[in-house]
Amino acid sequence: MKTKPLYQYQERVHEFIKDKPRAGIFAFYGSGKTYMSLRWCEAIEAPPVLILTLKSLLHQWAREIEKYTSFTYSVVAGTAMQRVDALQCNSDLYIINYDAVRSPLVLNKLRMMKFRAVIADESTLLKEGRTLRFKLLRPLTRSIPQRIILTGKPILEKPEEIWAQMLFLDDGETFGRSFWKFRATYFEPGPPWKPYDWTLKLGAEKLIAEKLNRLCVRVAKEEVATELPPKRYTIVRFEMPETVRVKYEILRKEFRMELLEGGEYDTVWALSRAQKMHQLCQGVFYKEEGAYEFWHTLKLDWLQENIPLMVREGPVLIWTNYLRCIPMIAATLHPLPLRVYTGEMGIVEREEALGAFQAGKVDVLVLSEQAGCAGLNLQRANQAVFFSTGYAAGMRENAEDRCHRIGSEIHKSVVYYDLIMEDSLDEVVLETIKNKLGMAEAILKHVKG
Repeated sequence: MKTKPLYQYQERVHEFIKDKPRAGIFAFYGSGKTYMSLRWCEAIEAPPVLILTLKSLLHQWAREIEKYTSFTYSVVAGTAMQRVDALQCNSDLYIINYDAVRSPLVLNKLRMMKFRAVIADESTLLKEGRTLRFKLLRPLTRSIPQRIILTGKPILEKPEEIWAQMLFLDDGETFGRSFWKFRATYFEPGPPWKPYDWTLKLGAEKLIAEKLNRLCVRVAKEEVATELPPKRYTIVRFEMPETVRVKYEILRKEFRMELLEGGEYDTVWALSRAQKMHQLCQGVFYKEEGAYEFWHTLKLDWLQENIPLMVREGPVLIWTNYLRCIPMIAATLHPLPLRVYTGEMGIVEREEALGAFQAGKVDVLVLSEQAGCAGLNLQRANQAVFFSTGYAAGMRENAEDRCHRIGSEIHKSVVYYDLIMEDSLDEVVLETIKNKLGMAEAILKHVKG
């Protein structure tokens, strides 16, 4: 292993996991989880190892392996037959994305291989035991003796998410094999009018943490942040145009709204209504046939005026949870040099966009939250603008820390801008994220560091 100077918390994690055949590393974003897991592989002489990760992170894992180890590796990507061919290479490490197991050809080949260890990167992808992904992976990995799960935060939206991840890790030794028994033990149902709004029983957060402490180690945000520049937040508020406010309020009260180009949007679902109300806050309204209408350009106008000034202070990330906002943002900022990064792009395109930004060829990168929130090293940026953000607390927190991670010490601070429409769903989304993160912290603060 090509060692590097370690932060104190990295040494602590290494000492905790080096002799454990199974372990969970809950280390905040940017703390070096990949490097620590590779040291674990070396310490327990693990190869061959199956590494499960996001599709967008396959080549990043390859770069880290080349940088720090002498392990041989195969990137299992491409068509089903190309993946099978990659699995037939005589390698120490096999890097594959979670959903590749949906292919029967790939799954059968994986079943034939005698892995000694598995690393589940971004283990929150295993947070739901009822998904096809989990149901395919669990039988496959159950026979692998040595396992490790990696994530910045194992609880993103609700505390129950920890159960499936621990079942994957230790076959139920920590929380049992029944989700329903786990939930009944530690949670209370909501009131009669909201029965599925489960909350922690009194003292349950400490009991859950005590069980996690047997196999899991945590590096808290505050511990990593001592090495990093401070975060600074700025909320930029807009007053909704009166014509849009009228439509917004009609939609809120009546679940229907007349469209600009004729016709009407109508729904009986509160979730659909909320999504459309949130779209109005961004100035774009998606129609059912795939087209969309522009309702205002307040946020786009702010970008046009401010981004050229901001890049004088350093590189900028622009985030949105709406894919169709990305070409609008790019067109608004033309001719300012920039790149975009979305899940709709191929791996080569995404790598080119990422490389151009990291190499300093452009100073603005526009990203979709879903595609860019995990695993990317964007610490060259010292500013991030959230044009819009979704309800997923984990995505938002992860997105923030793409540029606030080891390597961002070069900046005096990292500044975040939230573009918010006053008295609207924009404000509700931010408050919801804050509440979700607070509930997760109630448990995780008791997991030992």
